[in-house]
Amino acid sequence: RSSKKEFEESKETGQDPVLVQAGWVLTRKPDRIKARLVGQEFAIGERQDELFCSTPRQVSHRLVLAQALRKQWKAVIGDVVTAFLNAALKGRRIFVKPPSTEMEKEELDFLWELLKALYGLRASPKRFSEFFAAAIQKTGWQRVLGEPQLFWNPRMDGALMAVHTDDILLTASDSDIEKVQAEIGLEMEVKWKGEIGKEWTKFLGLEWRRPKDKRSFQ
Repeated sequence: RSSKKEFEESKETGQDPVLVQAGWVLTRKPDRIKARLVGQEFAIGERQDELFCSTPRQVSHRLVLAQALRKQWKAVIGDVVTAFLNAALKGRRIFVKPPSTEMEKEELDFLWELLKALYGLRASPKRFSEFFAAAIQKTGWQRVLGEPQLFWNPRMDGALMAVHTDDILLTASDSDIEKVQAEIGLEMEVKWKGEIGKEWTKFLGLEWRRPKDKRSFQ
């Protein structure tokens, strides 16, 4: 929590802070209403290399599935919970104006200064990608040359993991899957949705299933 005066003072001292509008995005769930605070940041002349965040090509997902078939391993799906909030911000100070629903309660004279990435900020995907890569590299995962969002682990006999922002597709032996889930869980919260089995399973807008003979993915 920061005062508006602090924001103005940071401008005067040449820190070039950013003021972002914010609002609540409400999503209806079967048993509740989910509220997410989202920023609304517009282009302000940043270099594109400071914002660019790579995503895996479709062939990366197929490589993970092909490895699962070759090794007869499970292919499991995970989703990082409140992903961007794990990543620290860098560079310019970013202030958020409280949403109008808060402003209506009373006349507020403060802003929120962000310490972590927020949905709606232009740099958030890149910051989370850097955070995730650094977190898993501590446990031996390495990026595949030419495909930054595909990782392999030399200490796990061919384990592969493709990461699309906060969506994870992982294959490894049963014991290594449990180890990976535990190690990642020390760095961030992940909702593991189970393996791709005989029932159709959604992943990044596509549906996959693995017939009983486990010789293919469809």
